[in-house]
Amino acid sequence: MQTLTNIATLIVSTEGNCGGRPRITDTRITVQYIVNETSLSRDELLILLFP
Repeated sequence: MQTLTNIATLIVSTEGNCGGRPRITDTRITVQYIVNETSLSRDELLILLFP
């Protein structure tokens, strides 16, 4: 059985952490960093993250 993950629980934005930019929960890895460091298109990233 496939488990659904609510993306709202994976990405947070907190004042004082990473300048308030969206980041992966419990890390200092920003969403911007992930997007900038991959050579994948937006659609390819979405397919990879949400098969």
